[in-house]
Amino acid sequence: MVDSDALKYSILKKEESQEVVDFLAQHFYPREPLVKTLHTVLSVLETAVDFFKCYQNVDRILELAMITVPEKMSGRGVGRRLVQESEHLACQQGCQLATSQATAVPSQKLLQRLGYESLYTLDYTTFEIAGERVFDVDKMLGTTSAKVMVHELKPEDKQLHSKE
Repeated sequence: MVDSDALKYSILKKEESQEVVDFLAQHFYPREPLVKTLHTVLSVLETAVDFFKCYQNVDRILELAMITVPEKMSGRGVGRRLVQESEHLACQQGCQLATSQATAVPSQKLLQRLGYESLYTLDYTTFEIAGERVFDVDKMLGTTSAKVMVHELKPEDKQLHSKE
């Protein structure tokens, strides 16, 4: 059985981008409750919080986006490791803050367990585009909101985290 310790984390190369697009099409979008309106929701979330105003001593920010793993790998620490490795690299590049627009319950729970706080919540039950509600939350596997989440990175994050 493969777990998070067996994975290799690397920086994406340009020639690998189609493989990533294919992976997202297979594993992210089918499990994402926002497929049709994802970009609109992300635009709202991205403008909801001015991180540089909220965190005046911050000048470099890591933005975590579209974190997903194959469903068969769920529960093995892979998502946790992706976040931690990203934080590690971000700290090496001088980032002091990590942010994410968590659009589904699994990513919200993962980030919360890793110390992220919610700064803004977009309620799917009342969200409208052009005056019309766009989500049927009864079909969204328990996801009723998206959250802008944040975690202050500290010098100890420059070292890889141990297993939790």
